[in-house]
Amino acid sequence: MVPSLPLDVLVHILYQIPPSRDLDSISVRTIVQCSLTNTLFREAAAIPALWQQHYQVRYLHANEASEGQRKAETNGNWKLMYAARRMIDMKVLKHLDSIVMKRVGRYDHANALTKFLFDAWDVLEIETGMVDSSRHLKIREFGERHSLSATRVYWASAVLASIGQTYAVGLWSSLRLGNNSVPFVQAFSSISCFFGKHPDEISSMLISLNSRCKSYLSRLNIPLSHTDPNYDSKKLCILICDFMSNEGYGPVVPHNSTFSYFPVRVLVHISVPDPEVDDFYVDVFGSQTILTLRDDIPAILARQGIQADSMMHYISPSGAASMLLRNGRNILSSLNIPATPLSLIRPSALLALTIFLVLTGGGRLVIQLMSQAEPLDCATFITEALIPSLDGAGKVQDDLHQASQKGLEEEAISAQEIKLRSPEETVHHFVGMLFEHKRYNYTALITGWDPVCKASESWIKEMKVLDLPRGRDQPFYHVVCMDSSSRYVAEDNIKPLLSASNELLIQMCQNIAILPKLFTGVLTKPKTRSTELRNVPLEEQRASPPPTVTMIITDTETNETLKPPIQHIQPSISRSTSRTPSESRVPPPVHPSIHYGSESPVTPPGYAATTKPTESITYIFEPRPAENAMLLRPAETGGREARPPYYISVTLNCFTPSSHITSIRKYERQGELVGDFEIAAKESKNVSTVYFRGYENPIEEVLVPRLFRNQWTWKPTETHLVLYWDDSAGGNSIACFKSKDKTNTNLLAKFIPRSHMRKPGREIEYTKFEVTPAGHEVFDDILISALIIERLRTNA
Repeated sequence: MVPSLPLDVLVHILYQIPPSRDLDSISVRTIVQCSLTNTLFREAAAIPALWQQHYQVRYLHANEASEGQRKAETNGNWKLMYAARRMIDMKVLKHLDSIVMKRVGRYDHANALTKFLFDAWDVLEIETGMVDSSRHLKIREFGERHSLSATRVYWASAVLASIGQTYAVGLWSSLRLGNNSVPFVQAFSSISCFFGKHPDEISSMLISLNSRCKSYLSRLNIPLSHTDPNYDSKKLCILICDFMSNEGYGPVVPHNSTFSYFPVRVLVHISVPDPEVDDFYVDVFGSQTILTLRDDIPAILARQGIQADSMMHYISPSGAASMLLRNGRNILSSLNIPATPLSLIRPSALLALTIFLVLTGGGRLVIQLMSQAEPLDCATFITEALIPSLDGAGKVQDDLHQASQKGLEEEAISAQEIKLRSPEETVHHFVGMLFEHKRYNYTALITGWDPVCKASESWIKEMKVLDLPRGRDQPFYHVVCMDSSSRYVAEDNIKPLLSASNELLIQMCQNIAILPKLFTGVLTKPKTRSTELRNVPLEEQRASPPPTVTMIITDTETNETLKPPIQHIQPSISRSTSRTPSESRVPPPVHPSIHYGSESPVTPPGYAATTKPTESITYIFEPRPAENAMLLRPAETGGREARPPYYISVTLNCFTPSSHITSIRKYERQGELVGDFEIAAKESKNVSTVYFRGYENPIEEVLVPRLFRNQWTWKPTETHLVLYWDDSAGGNSIACFKSKDKTNTNLLAKFIPRSHMRKPGREIEYTKFEVTPAGHEVFDDILISALIIERLRTNA
């Protein structure tokens, strides 16, 4: 018989088992199995200190009050605390299982999960694997077993965001009640909750950033203590700004600082310990970093039209509440920037509107907030935190309660609905099918269908649905595009994708954020038998080799009861021979139930933007003399993706007719305004200005001539973008670069004026605009700055 090991040796051995944070901790299972061996092992495994490292690695987050209660109830016994948290984990996972497996009652379980708050955070975070749910989507062939992992990760991530939102609203509501004990960093770190990040993650980043900054200053031998005789607070602030700029950040908050509610941009107020020395301000965005209270501040305020007797309102330190409101306004303004990723638009709008509602109680924002809210939001943070936070604003509470309950009731009805295909309904396509839009050529995925168009009469009229071959009495499909936008498409405009490359399928999985909510993976069929092509038109069979039918494995979200038949690719004669009219002058709209801040369906920001091209595209400025305008459009695309056209017009300033205003709009005369500018006449007292991204500034502040008159730097307000223009190449053309190093690698665009006069027999020559693939990412900036420079170059 093998002699027993001493207790202290067994304890030492168990201490060597490394802790882990996986869902089914092998380390803890090993300890538990050891405890079942005999009494001595059980005694060794029961030592509380042994469990401390396992608890602290597994559980990084908790509700502060709940954690204190657990410690009190267990007398700080780490093993008992671990067991208590594991019991919570089991309850959380049971709710998550119900959310994933069954749509009916889904949001009741989500509501129950939210009430755990940060006690549920760790197990849900482990469920996500710390990666995006799209990473779990797999491409499988027929016969392979599919997994619910992608859908499970999607819902775990969504509930994490709801928990964070509930916490953030509770914290911000205390600011509304005048609680000044909430630290500024804590209030702002909670913004991350609306993007599924724990506020402690931001705090950890700030701690690491602070450590790196101190190391940077120490290497430069900069004194950090005001008691040091060589301490220079202004120099210290400038170097901190330099460090943050090198790290890729914009705003900088030095130590011993508060914010002031300054017009145009925020200033940092630096409190100087020496009573003999004036406090000063740091302009973290400006070219002049240090601003004095006696000289610089009054001059800046005067330029903004602010009188001296109102100065204290703008330079006094601002609290977390007022700065959160300002941040909310900035977020809403940024959503109009075309470069804003579509995946950030909804959570950003939800964040900004929530801030306004919590801190101001403004009832007029309820409609806008609910236009962005989904059933999960209604069931979780709106019900559990936002409505209770508005105590005292009875009407706003009632409006929010009614709107959220209406949303949940509609979802409950939809969850119970089962759509059955009948012989009378000729719905040719199925949920999960990839297709290409016949007119606009974008690729999308079907997520639902209606037997006839169920949009409003105004939408049908606006989109010219009645001009389609089959009008409104045909199936209409709810679809999601590669940029995650939702649309409503007539069957007349759908061209099934009979084959799709793996690259396209992978791109689809990565780009469509909502995909894991609706589907569990991608299913392809390696070969298609000839019998399965019997309904494909003969010309399509001859035009391409036997296709690979692509479809998506659905989960319980869609409630479609019949599997799609192979005949889904059968088009009717009218659709294969008739010309499809336009549903709209711009690409089709989002689904009619989706609203963006108004009570009528509108196109979301950047909706019609195309994908980034792979090579340079030449555009031409086509004159429209009768309209005193011109259209910027691709000279020819050759099948490539190109930016939609811009409509550029010139009008007179009614107050100063000698001055002209140039406006740039998307698509047409009444299209979305990109920006405008006015070059004031030399005899006028007016200032030349440019309006862009919601800000109007003197042109001289955003378009700065360099040392020589043939070079300019474009630096728009509220962005870190810098463009470098140069016309030294000759030929009247000007080139735009993304850095001072003017090489072809950094080239973004070229503006090439026409070089020949018109005469009979000569082909019309247009002014050209060549834009590289990288230039398309900042197209609006390049275009408006080029037009201003050309006006300045040719102005008398």
